[in-house]
Amino acid sequence: MDRKLQRRMTNSFAFLMGGKIVVSEFEQALCEEMAHNRVVGAGGTEVPNVFRAQVSPKDFANLVSVNPGLAGNCADMLSRLARNEGWSRAGAVVVSIVESPKLRTGQLNCESHTDPAPAAASAFIDADGTVVGGTAVTPPQRDHRQVPSVPGRPAVPEAPLDGGAATYRGGRLYPADPAAGPAGLAGGHPAQPGHTGGGMPAPASPTGAYPPEPVRHAPTVTLLLQDGSSRTYLVMEGANIIGRASDVDFRLPDTGVSRRHAEITWDGRDAVLVDLHSRNGTMVNNIPVDNWQLADGDVITIGHSYIEVRITGETGM
Repeated sequence: MDRKLQRRMTNSFAFLMGGKIVVSEFEQALCEEMAHNRVVGAGGTEVPNVFRAQVSPKDFANLVSVNPGLAGNCADMLSRLARNEGWSRAGAVVVSIVESPKLRTGQLNCESHTDPAPAAASAFIDADGTVVGGTAVTPPQRDHRQVPSVPGRPAVPEAPLDGGAATYRGGRLYPADPAAGPAGLAGGHPAQPGHTGGGMPAPASPTGAYPPEPVRHAPTVTLLLQDGSSRTYLVMEGANIIGRASDVDFRLPDTGVSRRHAEITWDGRDAVLVDLHSRNGTMVNNIPVDNWQLADGDVITIGHSYIEVRITGETGM
């Protein structure tokens, strides 16, 4: 059955900080727009995937200047929010930030709907309908309702469209190198035995085998406490407890932190944060969460403490 949301909700905000919209509040408004427009049906909870945010000319110019990638970043943020909450969506998330001369500085109007194959791309769009601030980011168009997420676990990422190998790390899908073909051969064409590109016979390989594959180092997760002390904690595989007690893995001497506040579970591929029924709750990127699959650059707020998540992994010879 073809279900399509046509519900739209327009919210007016007056977020003023020096006369300008604050980026964090802009992101929060989009998250609330998605949450407020979710629809519960027999197949689960569905949320809109196309978002249009209108701002004043002054705010538009400021956002383009300070954060030209904001539209794409917000689309990625909303995709992760839907995945972590177990919400389904009909297609790829698209965010358009549109200049509106009708709005005053500090005002923000949000609307959303569902489109299985949105033709537009995440971008800044001026009052004339022109994309500004660089090339629009077009997400892959897939039906995101075919694979329901399992409660309590992040959804399995889709396979890349080109059939190549992809890496899934920190809640993000890193596509394969388009220049590499099957089995990692450049251009996708296997070399002919005994010949080089110039037509001369190639020297025989001592073993007759292809060069060894580069060694892929496993990713690591590091927590950086943003209190000026530069304290770090390397997340170990298994459960890692964060809290105020003396027996936790990463101790925070913060009165707003519970003794056993939150837990990060790391299996070498995915790092999942779970709030342990703390007194003051846990937030990621200013969003209250019960559980959240972490990505590189996420900021965890626990009590009065801010913790930056760094997920790294290198490929060497």
